[in-house]
Amino acid sequence: MSAATRFFGAKPYAGMTRKAWVKFTGATGAILASDNITSVVRFSAGLYDVTFTNAMSGTSYMAPAATQGFGRMAGSDDQPYAAVRSITSTTLCRIATKVAAAAVNDPDTAYVEFWE
Repeated sequence: MSAATRFFGAKPYAGMTRKAWVKFTGATGAILASDNITSVVRFSAGLYDVTFTNAMSGTSYMAPAATQGFGRMAGSDDQPYAAVRSITSTTLCRIATKVAAAAVNDPDTAYVEFWE
C-alpha cells in the first residue's frame, strides 16, 4: 500500500482520480517520495512551487495537503496545516504551509495529493 493510500484512503473523492502526490522536506523542498512530480522548489519559508511531470487537464483540480512537525513552533497548541496557495497552471501549483496562528513556516515534512 502506498503512503498516499495510507494517508488519504483508497479513493476519498467520488468521481475523481489522484493524478499526482508528493512528500517533501520543508526546509529544502527535497522530494522524499512522489508520483507525477518533477520538482518542488522552496522559494521562501513555507512557500513551495510543485511542478507536475504530466500536466493536469485543467486548473480545477483539488490538492488536499498535510504537514508533520514544525520544529521552531515546539510547544505550540496550534495545529500545523498546508494549503494550496494558488493553482497557477496545469503544470504548477503553489503550496503554503503554516501553523494556524503564525505566518507561513517550514514543516519537517509536507504531503500533498492532486486530484481531478
